Amino acid sequence: MMKNLVMLCGVSLFISVALWGQNTQYLQPYRFASKVKDAPITTVSNSATNNSKNRVLEVYYSEDFDSGLNGWVAAIQTGNVGFKLTNSGHQNSPTNTYQIPPLETETPTQWILVDSDADGQAGNAEAATLTSPVIDLALEGVTVGDYIQMEFDQFFPEWENDQCFIGVSTNGTDWTEKEINIGVGREARPNPEHITWDITDAVGANLSTVQLRFRWVGNWDYGWQIDNVKISELLESDLTVVSVYRNYDEGLTYSSVPLAHSKPLIIGAIVKNIGHIQQTGVGFSYEIKDGSNAVVSSGNATANLTFDNTDQDTILWETNYTPTSIGSYSIEITAISNETDDDPLNNLFIDDFYEITPYTFAVDYAKGTKEPISHWPTIDEQEKSRDAMFGNLFYFKQSDVVSAIEVEIANNPSIVGESVYTIVGHVNISGGGEWVYDGIYESSVALEDLGNIKTIGFEGGYPVNSNELYLFMVGHYGWGVGAEPEAYFMRQGDILFNNRQGIDADLNGRGFFDRKAPIVRLRVNPDEVSIANQQLAEFAFYPNPATEELNMIVSASHEDIQLVIRDMTGNLVHVHDFGMVSGGNSTQLDVSNYARGVYFVEMIGETNHLVKKFVKN
Repeated sequence: MMKNLVMLCGVSLFISVALWGQNTQYLQPYRFASKVKDAPITTVSNSATNNSKNRVLEVYYSEDFDSGLNGWVAAIQTGNVGFKLTNSGHQNSPTNTYQIPPLETETPTQWILVDSDADGQAGNAEAATLTSPVIDLALEGVTVGDYIQMEFDQFFPEWENDQCFIGVSTNGTDWTEKEINIGVGREARPNPEHITWDITDAVGANLSTVQLRFRWVGNWDYGWQIDNVKISELLESDLTVVSVYRNYDEGLTYSSVPLAHSKPLIIGAIVKNIGHIQQTGVGFSYEIKDGSNAVVSSGNATANLTFDNTDQDTILWETNYTPTSIGSYSIEITAISNETDDDPLNNLFIDDFYEITPYTFAVDYAKGTKEPISHWPTIDEQEKSRDAMFGNLFYFKQSDVVSAIEVEIANNPSIVGESVYTIVGHVNISGGGEWVYDGIYESSVALEDLGNIKTIGFEGGYPVNSNELYLFMVGHYGWGVGAEPEAYFMRQGDILFNNRQGIDADLNGRGFFDRKAPIVRLRVNPDEVSIANQQLAEFAFYPNPATEELNMIVSASHEDIQLVIRDMTGNLVHVHDFGMVSGGNSTQLDVSNYARGVYFVEMIGETNHLVKKFVKN
């Protein structure tokens, strides 16, 4: 199945993990797949109220499909795929690498779906339409000379043969059409995405016999989700900023950058004409402000473009300004043209998600609802049970040393004592641009990690340089088939970026359709790295499960060690103080009177802090 194509190609490899220490593993390399749709350029989603959907304009017709089709007619011209009502979205195949999410609509009872992936077949052409009933705009108060537009919300991931058309007619036979979603790719698509189209000239004076139409052409592609169709008032002259670019670094956008890696800011915006008349001299002005709201750089991006209605383009601009102080920065971008704008409020976009830090690199943004990551988006039970690695891509301005990965742990008591690990991938430029994975380090989840940022250090530090691409990840070992997946890590944000968000158990590169990034950050600080030859304290116990006695063994190099046992609710059950341990030490604990269930054994030492589980039968 072509849509199961992975982002990185490779064979299934077994990763040898070095327990409690870094051990470079040179794994068999693999390359990016040669046939992958291009993802969009790095952008930050619009956080301001500045698109046409949110303006207070008069609505003459609306349909949210919550009570059915209400006179809309779905028809199939070719193949088996057509428009239909849904309340759950696509019927994803368990074998699909990418699981398509439902439309995040404001009216979620029902919406319209074309599910080419589920309803189509390889090699079979598809063509279908969804046509509105006749709409009498004159009855709603529209007069000749008023400007009107078609609006709707959609979610659409592009594959290969899919085409999306919107149309309007005043006699039901002759249609004025516009093709949308051309070349948009499939990754990090807006959900929902608001679409507008000027239909003033197409309707003309025939206000009482208006019909709208959606038309799909495909061949076993993903599909198209649609809701909240409207005909509304349109302003005569109106520009808007759809989204912005900032710190465009090899296609990556960071929310936090260490001071030593600060670069001249490249900023940009997608500017769109959402008014009736043509806009000339289109560009944008900008101001960069520091944490005190003082302007540190400003100017104009003089693109001098010409846009008709719905035309948009990406304008990038080199500011030649490099942030030189630790703190937060904001970038205000305002769309400009030669015409007077009827709604200047939606010309302004404020990007306030940029910070210069002492040593932290971050991609995720403190925006939107956090959500846990338990497995790669899938409905396949076998896939859900496997381990998965989540992270982000990083480039570096100069050679440096990564001292640790920071990851936000889910607030899930069931994972206390479970192992998590790090793995680093890099592009070996001298080796022909192939990916190599190394730098594995293992830790375990402690009670105090739950719901907090956990730091996993690289013993001796992990060296990086400025001419390679790195993928830093955290992972877990999964669970048995049929077991309920456990949440391990968190993700958050509202970003659109060209990124891999980790790899799966087969070392296949993976990404999400949506805009949330795993909360996996880097600490770039050579002064924090641990001593390479330091012996970390360790402990083990047996048997597990235990009925009568639990044998506990600790090993350390001259340090005080204490073992603490707690029940599932965190209540203290027992404390054993080993005192100063040099080499190994052991003890036996009588657990015969313990209630049946799961307990946590916590080792507290100077060089290591570990939590493991044991079960009392």
